[in-house]
Amino acid sequence: MVAVIACVIYGKAAQHPESWSWAGIVIPYACGNFAFLGANTMGITYVVDSWPEEAGPMLLIVAAGRGFISFGLSYATVPWVEKSGYDEPMRVFAIVCGVFALLGVPCYIFGRQIRVWTQKRLFVKDY
Repeated sequence: MVAVIACVIYGKAAQHPESWSWAGIVIPYACGNFAFLGANTMGITYVVDSWPEEAGPMLLIVAAGRGFISFGLSYATVPWVEKSGYDEPMRVFAIVCGVFALLGVPCYIFGRQIRVWTQKRLFVKDY
């Protein structure tokens, strides 16, 4: 939720700097960094706690996924901002952050079943 609100405020403040204080840019930027760090830490903790024997490959998947998402979001940001201003791209970023935040709800509700299913189906030990 922090990232969603930060994206919206940052977009409005950067689009209309004459109407906003400098804090309208600085504080949402810091909140976005906080939200990214928190989501990253939660993902790493979930992976290591859920699959301790396969933590290495799973952490690689987390890092690669984070890289793909950040590259995809940042690749065309500057031309997009030049074309339409800050407000529209930041609204889209807020939607993306909201979707990822909502993905945490099924993980919370069905987390145990997901871990049991993946342990049985994906990580078969040949001893």
